[in-house]
Amino acid sequence: APAGDAARLLGRVWCLSRDPAGCRVVQDSLSAMQGGDAARRIVAAELRGHIVKATRCPHANHVLQRLIAVSSSEDCQFAVDELLARPGVVFQTARHRYGCRIVQQMLRCLPPAQLRPLCDALLVDARALCCHAFGSYVMQHLIKHGSEEYRRRVVDLLAKQASSIGHCSSGCAAIAAAMHFGAPHEVALLARGIAKEPELLETFAVAKHGHVLALLVLQALPEPDLSVVRERLLEGRATLLNSRYGGSIARFLTGEGGDSPPSQA
Repeated sequence: APAGDAARLLGRVWCLSRDPAGCRVVQDSLSAMQGGDAARRIVAAELRGHIVKATRCPHANHVLQRLIAVSSSEDCQFAVDELLARPGVVFQTARHRYGCRIVQQMLRCLPPAQLRPLCDALLVDARALCCHAFGSYVMQHLIKHGSEEYRRRVVDLLAKQASSIGHCSSGCAAIAAAMHFGAPHEVALLARGIAKEPELLETFAVAKHGHVLALLVLQALPEPDLSVVRERLLEGRATLLNSRYGGSIARFLTGEGGDSPPSQA
């Protein structure tokens, strides 16, 4: 028979999970549950069949995040399976205000080998996710926590489509994540891809989100590529200095400021 916290929650997990106060009760119980994984499986069993709804609930999504964080990867497989059961659900979830948190938590907590089908689903339209306000966070987590194979595939996409993906703040954030967490050869590939696009780096240099990315690109460019880009950008030095964000780029290029981009969370 279930003991302790699991017994008190029995038959009420899904109902409590959708309630503002009840979801905290379930979360706290999952974290401090006596009986370990066996007791958590009893709670998880009552979430079966409700995973997609939980990803769209402002309260139940927190319960699901906590379950993923404290349970074994094997005990979380049912949640992955429910997201994969219907085509398009993973993509929709990654673009949802609450659902994106669930996909991020899976990428953080579950082993890459377990998430191959989920990552494949994300890459069906990776460009759209990179440019989406919530989907971008998912792609950033895929870059940071995913396997080398999937990170490389995302970096290849970003290098080839930097001009279209980098036009928005969400896209810039995805590219910046690749610059932070990519392997050295991937970072060099991406930096060259951005630098060779006509006026792309110039656009980044004076933009609120793009100027941080521009600094990352400049720091990653080897010679002689950096010298070519420096000369090109300094032709518009007045424009850089007169913009709110371009000054840091001008100082970097002239060696006056030693600016460096902030670290990625």
